[in-house]
Amino acid sequence: MGPSDWPEAQLPSSVAITADVVREHFRVAGHTPADNPTAGVGTPVALNGVTVLRYRQNLPAALPAHAVVVALPGFLAGAASFESLAVAVVEAAAGQA
Repeated sequence: MGPSDWPEAQLPSSVAITADVVREHFRVAGHTPADNPTAGVGTPVALNGVTVLRYRQNLPAALPAHAVVVALPGFLAGAASFESLAVAVVEAAAGQA
């Protein structure tokens, strides 16, 4: 049994983290790449995309982004490692609007 056998985590699509900040979880589909030239097989559809955690102001609709931060956690860390930083950035940016 390995990672390919593990069930995918199911997160709520939108959660209010604070009164001012919402965390959204969604998946963005990628394109279908060409088959592997050596093995002649394509990438499984489940791997042709990326999962996104977006933090934004708690408004009825998302405003256009003025900046985007792409962060990858290091060894022994996960996306939750950035949650306090994300909340702080969104709150600070809301004060500059």
